[in-house]
Amino acid sequence: KNKTLTETNFLFLNCMTTELSPFPNPSVKIENELLGELEELEALLLFDLNEKINTEPKILEKFYLTKGLKAWINEESDELLLKDFKLQPGILRTKIEVLNWLVYCCIELSKLIGKEKNIPTLIKFRQRIKHGVKEDLLNLVELKGIGRVRARRLFKAGIKFQSDIKNADLQLLSKLLPPKIALSVKQQLGLEKETKQI
Repeated sequence: KNKTLTETNFLFLNCMTTELSPFPNPSVKIENELLGELEELEALLLFDLNEKINTEPKILEKFYLTKGLKAWINEESDELLLKDFKLQPGILRTKIEVLNWLVYCCIELSKLIGKEKNIPTLIKFRQRIKHGVKEDLLNLVELKGIGRVRARRLFKAGIKFQSDIKNADLQLLSKLLPPKIALSVKQQLGLEKETKQI
């Protein structure tokens, strides 16, 4: 339909698949809130909402999971994901692995149906899903030993790209990261000769 792929509409499209079941159950008190949010998003969705409400089982549960996965890729804490979306760490990890595979399928399907323009966005989504980060951290989380928390710490300190790590003093990096990790990321960037054990 040539609609823009947003975080919500793309994640929701994937959550409509049976591969991501079982779906977490929202409490009864937030069901009306979820339905209201869905109706507000109707024009942006990649499918006909009115049709799906009448024919799709567990549509609110699927939207609830969508919101939980959106919270994950926007760096919300494990505590919030458990409290607000009933996503325990093990369950979340399983959902992420399945979603990663589904997005790969979307990339391959885009090639087959002539929607190559979507591929760069899909690749970014896939990386964000894998690491649980916003787009601005994708360059940093490519490094071994740098997860979502460490990457955000570096970003807040002004180290936003791998090139910034290359140029950063090892002693400074060691204040932001465990010393062995600071040494490792320097070495991953081909700076073995400049690094010494701290």
